[in-house]
Amino acid sequence: MLKHIVIILFFSGAYLLWDSRPITYGHGVVAPNSPSITYLLWEQPFSHKNLLVTPIRRIEGEMRVLSKNWYLLDDKADIVPYDLVLGWGDMSDEKVIGNIKVSQRNRNYRMEMTRHPIPTKQIGEQSTMIHALPSSKMIQDELNKVRRGNIITIKGYIVDVKSKDESWFWKSDFRNESLGDRDSQIVWIEEISIQ
Repeated sequence: MLKHIVIILFFSGAYLLWDSRPITYGHGVVAPNSPSITYLLWEQPFSHKNLLVTPIRRIEGEMRVLSKNWYLLDDKADIVPYDLVLGWGDMSDEKVIGNIKVSQRNRNYRMEMTRHPIPTKQIGEQSTMIHALPSSKMIQDELNKVRRGNIITIKGYIVDVKSKDESWFWKSDFRNESLGDRDSQIVWIEEISIQ
């Protein structure tokens, strides 16, 4: 019996390692454009699960996944199970990101460099972290498939959320009208495609 358990654990671990390997494209920019951010003049909050969700910006864009973190026991895991660190422009080029180690913990991210392949300011301007809030089970299923290195196209809204009983509030971090500068946004994802 123990032998069978060990075999099952071995093959399960091997599959998880194989499935989590990064996608590679070789050198060159694969997501050249900054995501499009559109300011919303007035958008009504709407209900989702036990939340009130308030859209603040429309977002649409193609970006490369630099890192993905899955939250299982986090207090927000039931509504935002994944955080994704995304890059575009030079931050989608393997020649650049190969020199950068991205780590995530406690809903934050950090980048460490063996050398600065591009200016630090540019790294911050061409990357961001999103707290991925799926709008449906289908979007949740697609998020489950996302791997480091994937090129994803998302459409949705940057939002603020609060509990209906107003016991807590989670606000998107927005320093300016564009993404980057180590911001993190809660993104209500209505559409996602993975390349």
